[in-house]
Amino acid sequence: SASAEFYGFYSVFKKFSAIWGPFVFGFVGHVTGTLRLSIISLIIFFVAGLIILAFVDVEQAKKAKMSALFTQ
Repeated sequence: SASAEFYGFYSVFKKFSAIWGPFVFGFVGHVTGTLRLSIISLIIFFVAGLIILAFVDVEQAKKAKMSALFTQ
């Protein structure tokens, strides 16, 4: 079902963030010698996420959800 697919994507991206976040933080901190730049590097991930979310059509998602509920 569609909900299983979404939970699968959620699980994959959760694992991705659990690996890449600390890796980038540590790598930037090690290379630059300061943790301030490490924090800025993680802010880039949040900004990228906000940009992606800006393109999500919430109304279309609500309609798709409602149509999926009534077609089962």
